[in-house]
Amino acid sequence: MRPVSLLLMSFALLLATNASAQLASQTALVGLVTDTDGLAVPGAQVVAVNAGTRDTYEAATNSEGYYTIQFVHTGTYEITVTLTGFQASKVSGVEVANNQVVRTNVVMKLGQLNESITVVASSPVLDTDSARISETIGQRAVSDLPLNGRNVWNLATTTPGVVAAPNSDIGLSFRGAGQREIQNSLSLDGINSSSNLLAATSMRPIADAVTEIQVQTGSTSAEYGSYLGVHINVVTKSGGNDWHGSLFGYFRDQTTSAANFFNGLPGNPVAGKKQFSQNVYVGDTLGGPIVRNKLFAFFHYEGTRIHRGVSRISTVPLPNERVGDFGAAAAAANGVTYPTIYDPTTRQPFLNNQIPSDRIDPFATKIMALFPWPNLPGQLNNFARNALLTDSNDSYDGRADWVATTSNSVFVRYSYSNRSRFIPGFYGGIGDGTSTSAWGRQQLKAQNLAIGWTHAFTANLVNELRIGEQVMEDR
Repeated sequence: MRPVSLLLMSFALLLATNASAQLASQTALVGLVTDTDGLAVPGAQVVAVNAGTRDTYEAATNSEGYYTIQFVHTGTYEITVTLTGFQASKVSGVEVANNQVVRTNVVMKLGQLNESITVVASSPVLDTDSARISETIGQRAVSDLPLNGRNVWNLATTTPGVVAAPNSDIGLSFRGAGQREIQNSLSLDGINSSSNLLAATSMRPIADAVTEIQVQTGSTSAEYGSYLGVHINVVTKSGGNDWHGSLFGYFRDQTTSAANFFNGLPGNPVAGKKQFSQNVYVGDTLGGPIVRNKLFAFFHYEGTRIHRGVSRISTVPLPNERVGDFGAAAAAANGVTYPTIYDPTTRQPFLNNQIPSDRIDPFATKIMALFPWPNLPGQLNNFARNALLTDSNDSYDGRADWVATTSNSVFVRYSYSNRSRFIPGFYGGIGDGTSTSAWGRQQLKAQNLAIGWTHAFTANLVNELRIGEQVMEDR
């Protein structure tokens, strides 16, 4: 399977008239500037500076005291408001997530410009500038929440109304907002990352390379209008003015895990612990400036290796059945009842209900020899094996952000994931090794490219272009 999608997120001139008419799908800083008596302060200069990249945005309050700064990059900001006759007011720690309109109101006091007052912002409790129903899982949550398998898509299930759907052959999918998983949208930096037929993905972003996950479950804006269910957008990290890196590994095996409670019980006779290891044998991240305040890069890699024992219970032919003996003695010995076997040529019952050896097709004899011998009593569910499932995944991501001017910014991000897994069959050697069944060897490759360009013509006239490509191979 090789679906390719090209998503043009926005290729139109987007107009913002005032703080009360923001586009719900775009990132912006808005607010109201007043004096201590609650009166609007028009003409105040508003400067927002990104603490990580030093991106600087400027605006002025209108006649009603409102300011609007459109299309800012995600990150933590310090907002400074100045006006002759007032003390400079600073608000630090303003967190801006992707596709979020952040409102920060400022109160100015009379005084000299060389006097200033600094306030540390608190996280917004209510989004008053957007009608959408959404939740943002921030970088700290991505880093600190338990994440089995380190698959960041699973964190979407921590939001209300979203549950994991049964895994398909190509990856993880979800259900939510009262819709089936086919109505969901999964994207990476705004670029579609799911298959064309089912809203499932084999793209595995690295947890240490994700800055946030946004989950929308209702009242979405126009660019999400083709989907009625859940929209999940994973946003990757970008570099900053300081070099940061990490090297990590995780180790789990059966010595640190409890045995399955049902092991050794009837129907699951495999006793003790199954073989298990789930390791991130190596992972690393590196990000920093190529040109300070202008060009930033971020790279990451993670390799995961999983080996897990799985129980397989199935039915295989009994020894007498392999040679065509369905007589009374064999039936009594095995506690079963066989129907009468008729000779297809004479339409008469075979003697003693036994098929002569010369009447059994040699090809059928060879097929029968492939089946293992029963190791449990009874005619049904009489064979158990403890097989080994293997799952290996290598994920790479690279991103570059360029702040060309105060009015132009560009980013490019490329992600590659290569997953190889082997799901053992019920018999070993018969159902194993094929990718056309629910078990066997499977190769899953995914590539995702995103390119974005934002140009601000004026404070109220902005153009954003975002294109990308998703390629998935399933063999």
